[in-house]
Amino acid sequence: DKMFGYNYTLKVFKKLEGKRFTFRKKTIDKLIKKYEKKYIDNINKQLNTKKIIKILDDITLIKKLKTEERKQNIFLTITEMLMQELELQEEKIYSEKTLKYTLIQKVLNHKKDNEVLNIYKHIINKDEQNIKKDVIKSPLNTLKALYLYTLIGVIK
Repeated sequence: DKMFGYNYTLKVFKKLEGKRFTFRKKTIDKLIKKYEKKYIDNINKQLNTKKIIKILDDITLIKKLKTEERKQNIFLTITEMLMQELELQEEKIYSEKTLKYTLIQKVLNHKKDNEVLNIYKHIINKDEQNIKKDVIKSPLNTLKALYLYTLIGVIK
């Protein structure tokens, strides 16, 4: 609890950033600079059918990303949604490196069934049939899985 208060105070004074999770200053900017183009390319490459694009366009996250509107909020949102999904520690302070390391550990050591990690497996195994089903069944989790893939690449 003390850690949350400390993190919160430093966020108020703009020494740290994040909403639910806590990041070192400029971490989200680094993620944007390093991964934005790759993430959009992955979305287009993996999900390039008209039906899928239509489903994705209905997700405000993608609309905003495409219009370059509030890019930092969007990357913060998708990053935190992924972290929450994979049950990362909220009290920890993450840099780009510690975030990637922690995500890789989660992928390597996950025990229980997780939809995002299952979709991630479909992506790294280039399982197009299942990826199409994933998008229709769970577009947002597909975006989280693609973001995970964008950040950490292929981990088996």
